[in-house]
Amino acid sequence: MKIKEKLWKTFSEYIRLRDADERGYAKCISCPNTLHYKLADAGHFIPKSHGTWFYFNEDNVHLQCRNCNRYGSNDTGYRYGQNLKAKIGEKLVNELLEADRKRPKLKLSKDKMKEMTKYYQEEIKKVREIKFFID
Repeated sequence: MKIKEKLWKTFSEYIRLRDADERGYAKCISCPNTLHYKLADAGHFIPKSHGTWFYFNEDNVHLQCRNCNRYGSNDTGYRYGQNLKAKIGEKLVNELLEADRKRPKLKLSKDKMKEMTKYYQEEIKKVREIKFFID
């Protein structure tokens, strides 16, 4: 597995666990569906295609049902944005939108991606300990 793929897999698991309750369930950021974190995606508010800065930004990525993330309707992005404002606040959402206008450049070296992978592996352990997940 390539380094960036491993980082994404680990980061995605962390995001989904972070957003889940102690039973492993969470509500999709874009719709009313509640689902187990293993059956969910980690979906981006600002598309990851807009740059690496958005790809691994914890404020930009949240648990999302696969239907909304992969096949979302025209209003999926709007609903994501509205629910994101309620979750992290309008100020942070506006900062994400402003960053999208500026498109900050972020280059991740292999060493940095390895370091980030290790960090998120540790964060996954912490979340599991705090929330008592049973898989």
